[in-house]
Amino acid sequence: MLKRFATLLLVIAAVSGCYFPSDFTADLQIDRQGRYRFTYIGKLTDVSMARQLALGRLQGLGLQKRVEIAERDMRRDSAFKKIQYEEKARFDISYQREGYIVGERSFDFVRLNSRFLTLKYNKNTGEITMIGGKPNENHAKQLEEAGLEFNGVLRVWTNAQPTKHNSKNVRPQGQLIVYTWDIENVRQKVPLFKFVPEIQ
Repeated sequence: MLKRFATLLLVIAAVSGCYFPSDFTADLQIDRQGRYRFTYIGKLTDVSMARQLALGRLQGLGLQKRVEIAERDMRRDSAFKKIQYEEKARFDISYQREGYIVGERSFDFVRLNSRFLTLKYNKNTGEITMIGGKPNENHAKQLEEAGLEFNGVLRVWTNAQPTKHNSKNVRPQGQLIVYTWDIENVRQKVPLFKFVPEIQ
């Protein structure tokens, strides 16, 4: 029984957690105090499922069970508002989370081992940093070979004054400034935005 349980845990670990974003619009609204709302509308591809499908190892009931595992894995985070399976290991996703990053210290989407975006507060430097995620060289090559495209738009809406950013598209929108990054592939520089919050 213990051996079977250990095997089950290994299987769950192997199939859970690695998601690849595409066709997305992601918006981070954050004020100068550090209160934020992050919204992601787009696709997430389960990378391990995509590889199994490409090898012809998933079909019928096996595929259905694998989809259910991925859905359960994502629903552990209540910020997922919509999870709908499409095809080829790809899910149509709606996600929204609100919080106060100075108190939380860090937030990762999708999660720590599959980061598309990280928002964190460093108490030592006093800075809030938003930085995009990027697969390593080996993973990038596997994703390209699988025909997965990393594409979408990321925007930061804020009234904070950045200490550093690398957006090439900056425009005013009412009382806020919008910093936009057009994401076209896995090899471009990751988005970066930093500022010092006005902590009350």
